[in-house]
Amino acid sequence: MSPPHKKTTPHFLKPKAKNLSVNFLDPNKSHTSSMSTYVATSRSMKDDAVADKFFISLIDERPEMARNERNMMNNMLELGRSGISWKRIKNTHTSHISKYKGKISQQEKTMLAGKASGRVSASSTQLLASVVNFASWEKLQKHSLVNGNLPRERTVVPDSRSHILSYTMALHPPLRNRIFKMWSTWDMQVDSDGLRTCYFAWCPFEDMEVGMYSGETFSQLGSFISRSNLNLNNLTDESGSVGNSYKSLKSDVEAKAASLSESAKNIINGNEVSARSSGLYVFRELAPNVSFVTLINLIDLKGHLPALLMDLKLTETLKSLDDMRKRHSRDTEKVDSEVREHMKKVFARDRQDDQILSETDEMWERCYEMRKFQAQPKSDRQRVSSYSPARLLSSIGKRKEYEPWRAMDSPCALTKMERRKNLTLSNGNNLVTECRASCICDCSAEDAMAYLWDACSDTRLKGGRESSLKAHLDKSLALYVDQHDRVFEPAGGAGGGRNDVLAVLKKLPWPLKKIEFVFSRTWRKIGDGYGIAVESVDNRVNADYGTVMKHKVRGFMQALILIEPTQSGTDSLESCNLNLFQVLNVGRRHNYIRLVDSNKHIFESFVKQNAIKVRKTFEKDKIIDQLGRDQIKSVIADDQTGCTEEEEDFLDNIHDKLDITGSMAFDTLPTPDMHVNARILLRGTYAIIRATTVLETTIEDASAYEFAPSSRGKLKYFIEQHGKDRNIVYINPHSYIQMKRFEIPLYKQREFVQRYVLKKTEDDSKIEIGIDSVQHNLFPETNQYIRSIGTSLFIFEKLPPLFGIPQTKMSYVAKLSWGGLVPGRFVRVKAQEGLAWILSMRKTFDMKKTLDALERKQFIEKLHLNAWGHATSSFTAAYTDEEKKDIEVGQEFFRIFQNNPTKKRVASSSASVINEIAFRKNDASGWGLSETKIRAKKEDILAFLWNVDANCCKHVADIERLVLERHNAHHQIAYLCRAAAVKGYSPRYSVSRMVWAEVADGSLVVVHHPCGHSKEEEQQNDDGRKRVDFSSICKIRETLDPSICKLTYIYHSVGDKQLSMMTHMKQMMELVYDVKSYFLQLRVASDLEDDDGRMLGEALSHASDSTVDSCFRSYRALQEMDDRFPWFKPMIVAVLNNSLHMAPAIDSKLDFLSEDDGHVIGSGLALPIAINLMNDAAVEEWLARYPALKEFGRGGDGEKWFIPMIEVIAARLLSSAAWGMTTRVLIGGGVSLLDFASDLYMIKLYREDPDNLIFSYLMIGMVGLCCLLQLGIVTAQNWKAPLHIKIREMLYVICFVKPAVDAYRVATGNVQSRHSMATPVMEMMAVRCVELFAESLPSACLATYVVINGESSFAALASILISALSAGYTCASISYDLDTNPDQRLKAPTFYGFLHDDAYKRSICFMCMVMLSALLLIAKSLTTGLLMSVSLKAFLLENAVEFSLFFLYKVYNMDVIHPFRAEGIFMTVLFSLCIPIGTKVISDYTGLVFFRHPNFLGGFWSINMVLTFIGMIFATILYSEGSVVGGDAGGGVDANTDTAAESENTRVLRITTVITSCLSLWLLTFLIFLKSINESHIKSFFNHETSKSYVQSFFNSPSDSTKIVVLSYNSLVWSSIRPSVKSWIAVNWTQWNYERPPWFTSSFKDLSLDLVPESSDKFNRMKRKFEIQRSSMKITVQRIGRRTVDHGRRGGEGKIFPGEEDG
Repeated sequence: MSPPHKKTTPHFLKPKAKNLSVNFLDPNKSHTSSMSTYVATSRSMKDDAVADKFFISLIDERPEMARNERNMMNNMLELGRSGISWKRIKNTHTSHISKYKGKISQQEKTMLAGKASGRVSASSTQLLASVVNFASWEKLQKHSLVNGNLPRERTVVPDSRSHILSYTMALHPPLRNRIFKMWSTWDMQVDSDGLRTCYFAWCPFEDMEVGMYSGETFSQLGSFISRSNLNLNNLTDESGSVGNSYKSLKSDVEAKAASLSESAKNIINGNEVSARSSGLYVFRELAPNVSFVTLINLIDLKGHLPALLMDLKLTETLKSLDDMRKRHSRDTEKVDSEVREHMKKVFARDRQDDQILSETDEMWERCYEMRKFQAQPKSDRQRVSSYSPARLLSSIGKRKEYEPWRAMDSPCALTKMERRKNLTLSNGNNLVTECRASCICDCSAEDAMAYLWDACSDTRLKGGRESSLKAHLDKSLALYVDQHDRVFEPAGGAGGGRNDVLAVLKKLPWPLKKIEFVFSRTWRKIGDGYGIAVESVDNRVNADYGTVMKHKVRGFMQALILIEPTQSGTDSLESCNLNLFQVLNVGRRHNYIRLVDSNKHIFESFVKQNAIKVRKTFEKDKIIDQLGRDQIKSVIADDQTGCTEEEEDFLDNIHDKLDITGSMAFDTLPTPDMHVNARILLRGTYAIIRATTVLETTIEDASAYEFAPSSRGKLKYFIEQHGKDRNIVYINPHSYIQMKRFEIPLYKQREFVQRYVLKKTEDDSKIEIGIDSVQHNLFPETNQYIRSIGTSLFIFEKLPPLFGIPQTKMSYVAKLSWGGLVPGRFVRVKAQEGLAWILSMRKTFDMKKTLDALERKQFIEKLHLNAWGHATSSFTAAYTDEEKKDIEVGQEFFRIFQNNPTKKRVASSSASVINEIAFRKNDASGWGLSETKIRAKKEDILAFLWNVDANCCKHVADIERLVLERHNAHHQIAYLCRAAAVKGYSPRYSVSRMVWAEVADGSLVVVHHPCGHSKEEEQQNDDGRKRVDFSSICKIRETLDPSICKLTYIYHSVGDKQLSMMTHMKQMMELVYDVKSYFLQLRVASDLEDDDGRMLGEALSHASDSTVDSCFRSYRALQEMDDRFPWFKPMIVAVLNNSLHMAPAIDSKLDFLSEDDGHVIGSGLALPIAINLMNDAAVEEWLARYPALKEFGRGGDGEKWFIPMIEVIAARLLSSAAWGMTTRVLIGGGVSLLDFASDLYMIKLYREDPDNLIFSYLMIGMVGLCCLLQLGIVTAQNWKAPLHIKIREMLYVICFVKPAVDAYRVATGNVQSRHSMATPVMEMMAVRCVELFAESLPSACLATYVVINGESSFAALASILISALSAGYTCASISYDLDTNPDQRLKAPTFYGFLHDDAYKRSICFMCMVMLSALLLIAKSLTTGLLMSVSLKAFLLENAVEFSLFFLYKVYNMDVIHPFRAEGIFMTVLFSLCIPIGTKVISDYTGLVFFRHPNFLGGFWSINMVLTFIGMIFATILYSEGSVVGGDAGGGVDANTDTAAESENTRVLRITTVITSCLSLWLLTFLIFLKSINESHIKSFFNHETSKSYVQSFFNSPSDSTKIVVLSYNSLVWSSIRPSVKSWIAVNWTQWNYERPPWFTSSFKDLSLDLVPESSDKFNRMKRKFEIQRSSMKITVQRIGRRTVDHGRRGGEGKIFPGEEDG
């Protein structure tokens, strides 16, 4: 038998192993042998499903239960109802499965009992079938993983419902394994609603044998099995068939026993202990496919076992319910809706058989008094003088004094919340707050009642993970359980009971404590509605959370929820009113500050968890608003808008008031929507606003949207504008009066009383809506409000349709006076807020993208019909000489820009867009280039660029954009005005001549040249616009993939100030990004690539909470994700919020994630960002924590753009988070500066002591050597860089901030520049290693030498400890950062990736690596000091031996040349000597884990650790024996005196103890480290692969991006495969030049220059050589002078003159 503690390969996975489990079929039905064989040999999950379905089909024809089966079942049910003292298992209080443990005395023995309960998304018969199938393939697999290759078997007893079950539990030696033999049976009951309750019970098999359950069926069978000591599941014939005759089971057993294989008999060795187990499953259906499951299990493992082991095994048995829930997981919202559908029937029936206790009747009466909150009565009853919970709960309405109701900010716009302080009950120790809330829910009263009463549904538990915790109180079952089998009722009353008890734990903001409420609930039916009463229970009733909840206090609460059905205004929709009343007291003796806010926070949470959740779950706002608009449209269509004479006069009066004439100057009113033009005129306390826009809808739809008085959209808008109250009085179908009151902060409340009148003209081309202030007797003026005056007019005019889409011009004029003394700025702000309704209207009917697409389609169709302009027709005319010249001059821009020596790359809005500019200082002429690839056809891009007045072309900075004149299809005059790019500057406008054409190479070009036009003056405005002239060319050319085009845009600007010109030029260069972004917005998610994901990440990373919705609406792919996956948008919002906290793990499948899951998952990214240095490593860790995301981003049908998008967002968060970048820079530089500060302090101490003066010079030399080596590194790294970059990098080193700078560069994702030799990551590692080699390690050794041979001061010991910890942190950071780099893991997965993806295990590994390096450095420094104290020759001899062995190992493996790429033989030899020596020294003293890399120590790393340990032992022995190998020994120890000898012995003993302790701790830590890493990478610590084979292995990869890694190493290392590399480059060079993959950069071209085939394009080859040498050459380039522009009004003509040569 396999050892029980060792996990072996499951026997059902071994090819020659026999399946030791068999499932005998039910005898009451005949079956074919194929079905028998299929079920009996289950070897997959599919087979298990077939077996379960087969069992379910037999349930209806089940045999009658025998008497002993009934007795055993009743006994288990009584056992479940017995008074076991249950205690919740630790850390299960937030799980959907509640788990408890307890003890029970049975047969004079104490047995351990466990209970688990929870909701499972499956029918009771499905769950019963899965439990009955005890030896299914899935269960055998899990059993083998836990218990090894031990049997688990089931036998069906014929003609009964019984089964014989057995399995063996593995225990660690010396404990013996336990064998369980059980007898089981099952039953099913059906209630009046058709819902089933299934039971599955089992007991020890020996109880049946001894006749504990009397009966006539099993006595002979039980005794036979007991005597033969066989398991019936082992009895299978060769064919696998079990036959259909079960009456002769005894003869079958005897016949099969002789043919059992020896391997099956030897599985159990006879040393097992027989254990006992009994229990019960109850599957109670809450809905046809949802069940509440209760599991009770009693086990007795026999013998004296540790209590911890017993608890562990009991917990393992309860995990079956977790597995059951996970296996049947479905969408939680759908599951909860199924449960609510059943509960609705229960509530509608109002069953009278439910027990109503007298206590709950009294509670209901007390709570029902709270409905008086609505009337606010005054009572003269006696005031309560002192506080007590009983008086609090019975004092509602019995008070004389109270504060007025104060409105509260509601989380939902359609929910009203108020509160007030109860002055009667509030005193020095208490603060009692009364609260009320109301809202309208778009559902029936039964729907709302079912949602509220199901308090422990999956959805509500998920929502309460962070803010509250709900736990069912089993101790309080007697409050609502009757005397039958309802002990297994689901928590929260989901089973339909009238009463229950719940506990809620609320987390308040710091420093307030958590508040616990333990309350009883009951419900009643009130007419057609319902009510729920809630009241806190006595303090003696406590909740069991399974853990100690510190810093919590008990609060008292009384609440009433009333649900009343109402009319929704439409026959097809139901609605109800939800009113909540609550009395709260948290106790001042527990919370000393912010008491009112505490009560407010709790009430807001109560409303959010109840009323708002109901509203959002059943929200139908859009449907209701659409139905309301349809009613108004029907009124308009039926000609019911005819106005009376009085209404005509009313509208005429409005026209007169708003007829503004004269020279009044309106100011531009900025709006966030460029399609809405608004202007404002301020006159004292009133303002006149004008706004116009075009809507893509009919005038009827638009007017109905504005006129609908009670729409939900208008109500939300009213509340967002600080609306407090409103009332509507209807006059006729087209007229009504509305009163609105606003509570404006810092101002007195305002009131508007206005009349609305709708009128349609006779020709049906215009609809007017007039609004004016009126007087009405229902709304008299009061001193509490200031009566404001407002007059408005909406005019909707019908426009000709575009491409079949109706167009409506909306004009809005308003004159508003808020009354009182208010500043002009306030009036302006309120005017801007008033435009928000117009903006929402425009967004509702927005079809701009559809219009743009249709316009482009029309343009492209004409292009194809006219063969790209080569044929003359009405659409395309022949090109004139001037147009041809414009094209030629524009194409010349490419040559001019490429030869410009001042060009440099600048930042762009997207990493996929390349931006370059070229200008000279103090020159008013500038050039710019922008280039990218766009996944769109070139015709589509041309149409986008040509239709300059299209909506899609409008930029956020555009003020005006239009076409002044169209000469023909390829020639037009465009006018563009933009806001100034620099604050304080005037807007800039341009008039340009646009010409497009197809050039010889098949590309399309669009050129702009400045010109004049007669209409230019007409566009001038009072905003001080200034003209700026520019020329540009856009070139569109196809790639190998016709669906991808390359867009190049060159821009040339003249005649403006340099600052304004440069900023305006950068703004204009955003055209390329706008084009790429627009076509990305149109694409579906399935078409997106990695680059598209990065661009989406860039767009989202700059979005705020208020603009995320706009971003999702703009991009079709994001909108599609939001529609398909409800969790996607909440996850993105949580990621952008970047709130640092520990988010719980979510194991749900991708299809079953909810919105709350998405929020939790998104919050989980903040912690990986905080602990990782690189964004892609943080994302990898995040994906590993949430497997559903890996399936979403990397599955077979996954969205491959998702991970690049998240990486870009993580990179932005990494650099912007206060705890992100700042922490990395501080740690990166702080550790180095701390070590340097300790060295400076030691230098100061050494200089003060003349005996140690030499040591101060040595330490100064170490610091200087460190700086010198770092200067050498930065010089080599920036050898080809300009001088100012070299000086800057050297200053970083001299100022000792180089480590912080490197950490900043790596964290911000800086890539390797063209003039750098290595990547920022490798440079950071090199600088850290130099710091270790030249400063940390020598200073630690020197300090220990001084301590050994002198007096040990606290400063010296502190310096040693700081050096050790600093070196340990540095070494651990190097290994951690490099190993978690996803690129490295992808390229070399066998070496990188030893760290687990789990954050907890990664943290353990990091701490282990810190301790390993620190302990080894302390021990090695001590032994170095000992050797130097004995003799310098001994120290040199020991190191000479180790280095000799190291170089012999290198020579033996032919691994002498270091693979680092170097220029020339000298640098190669230098690197091949210095790098191995440095890595060997660092590894000796720190054991740096990364140096096991084949490029460094390789397989010698493990050998080196052994040699280091041997050297330590040798040095310790040599010093303790006082041996001297030449020179002075021991620093003047006087051996002639006993005192000196004793002192020396004590010193040796202490040093030996420290070294031994460090080595012992090192070994222990290393074992923990090996246990914590990935087991597959342990062999990398002992792998003897050479650097040559490692480097050449990259070329064997099928990916080109991995093969190119070879070129980054020294060519001498891969010289043997050089012909293959050269041929590979020759084959692919042309394709790479055309496709430009991401790795095909200038650095790669430089590396592969000598490998480019001679047959390639000679011009490109010479050009690349020229660019490489350009940094060291002087280039004389012809300068292009300024262009002079003719603005002389000559029919729109303009001329461009080329400049003369410069000097």
